[in-house]
Amino acid sequence: MVRESERMPRDEQRPPRIPPTPVVRRAFALRSRLRRAADAMIPPQGLAAERTFLLAEIKMLGVVCELRIPEAIDNGATRAGAIADRVGAQADAIERVLRFLASRGWFARKRDGRYRLNRRSRALRSNDPQSLRDWVRFMAADWHWNIWNQAIRPVRDGTSAATAALGKPFFDWVHDDRPDAGATFDAAMRSLSSLAGPLVVQAVELDGVASICDVGGGTGRLLRALLDAAPAARGTVLDLHDVVSGAGDVLGDLPAHRWNATAGSFFEPGVVPDGHDRYVMQAIMHDWPDDKAGIILRNVRAAMSPDSRLWVIDSILDPAQRDDISKAVDMLMLTLTEGGRERTQNEWAALLDERVPHRVTDPAPTAHLGLHPRTRLNTRAKVGRQGFARPTTPAAGDTAWFIDERVSEGTSVCARAHGGECRRRLQRERLAAARPRGVVIIHGTVGDRGSV
Repeated sequence: MVRESERMPRDEQRPPRIPPTPVVRRAFALRSRLRRAADAMIPPQGLAAERTFLLAEIKMLGVVCELRIPEAIDNGATRAGAIADRVGAQADAIERVLRFLASRGWFARKRDGRYRLNRRSRALRSNDPQSLRDWVRFMAADWHWNIWNQAIRPVRDGTSAATAALGKPFFDWVHDDRPDAGATFDAAMRSLSSLAGPLVVQAVELDGVASICDVGGGTGRLLRALLDAAPAARGTVLDLHDVVSGAGDVLGDLPAHRWNATAGSFFEPGVVPDGHDRYVMQAIMHDWPDDKAGIILRNVRAAMSPDSRLWVIDSILDPAQRDDISKAVDMLMLTLTEGGRERTQNEWAALLDERVPHRVTDPAPTAHLGLHPRTRLNTRAKVGRQGFARPTTPAAGDTAWFIDERVSEGTSVCARAHGGECRRRLQRERLAAARPRGVVIIHGTVGDRGSV
């Protein structure tokens, strides 16, 4: 069997460099156009038949990850028979699976029939710095597909697919009945946190931050990235007991005074630890309908001091007819959760306007768009010639929101990094207005290894 501790070459252990947001945005737009052009060349019947075979790709990727086939392939090329011997599988079947997945771009097949890893399959190794092995295992799990088998329930009847398949809501089921499935789900969330960490660190301002609380933060993977980037800060991760009990594996090598794990539910008043400078929630809000998301926001807000800030990392769903991974995630929320959803900008506005003052920003070019609580949240900020931000139509590929910072009601549009008069105007308005606790929403794109 393959050892868990098998190491990769040094250059493969380095996290990939995250390209600039405008580059990624243009790349996604180009890929979308090329894909539509290629699809237009195929008769619709052929395209429909081809797309339905995606289930084979997902399931075979799950098989490959369960058997640890990427770890079994040498850094050079390896024959299917040798791989089968290492993982305890059938040589003919391994050849057929790898041949199929190589045709889909997941492995490289040499002319002599040997297989080697490529960039995609390296990301399926458990020891890859940003491994997606556990995410694939979650998406391909038998019990997960049992839920998808009931996908007609929420569409036709407005009832829960998870409850129909499992007998109770998904989160209750993994907590009460199937801790092994819960462990698979938690590991999948850790995979996404390993992707989100570098992006969040790049997007937020950590200078002067003394303490951070990761609400619903699992084992603290994102918190660890933030604490590594802010070595003077301390942090707390809050989650249910059976999840947060593993935080020591992620945070345990930090000095004891720098981290703390708190067990509890963010739905319960008074459970969110108070007194932190920054609060962060990653991929939390999309799991819940507006009423329950509002409870979470209120409980976090109650823990915040007047100088606290809240960062929410979640997706913006683009309603236009464009390739947008958020639309696929929305189908996961429709099927897996009890009313969770991805939200468009207007839906985020409706959720937040009722609860917190907020402002919108774009991490590049570091522009802030201040909004009155009744302002429609349907613009991005781009810096104008005078240093003030102009609202524009959101670009395709804007898939991550980082909610940040408290603002005063009535704050005007202003660019943080452009023009002294702009900054002085913003300071005057902040001093003149009441200072309720609120949030800023920052949105942008992500690198080519996935989305937040």
